[in-house]
Amino acid sequence: MDRKGITPIVAVIVLLLITIALVGMAWAFLNNYIRNIITKTFIIPTNGAFCTGGKISIFVTNTAYQHTLVDEDFDVHLHIPPNEDSREIPLENLKDIELEENEEGLLVDYDCGSECGEGYHTVILGIGGNVQEVSIPC
Repeated sequence: MDRKGITPIVAVIVLLLITIALVGMAWAFLNNYIRNIITKTFIIPTNGAFCTGGKISIFVTNTAYQHTLVDEDFDVHLHIPPNEDSREIPLENLKDIELEENEEGLLVDYDCGSECGEGYHTVILGIGGNVQEVSIPC
């Protein structure tokens, strides 16, 4: 008997092992990647950002799956007209919050007084890759 190469059964087994290894590597990468994306997410509900008497208020809703959001998770910036100089809202002006899944709470309650002026103020809220920008008329 003259044998050359590998038998079809061995070839199928080797291909299956390679496929299983590739699927395992893809799962390990994507599972970690997706988990990092969805762990800390939020939305600003409709009419959840407003200005009353020079005081900017922003409510957020935790949309993360089985994760709690706290005020330290957020990075907040305020752009004030007319010159649009970016100024970060001090962390002490963020409300102490601890939001469970699908819970809503007041995050920003910033009294800018006369330094804000009239016009639209842009507030940028971010957690990792989840960044939202909202324009608020004052």
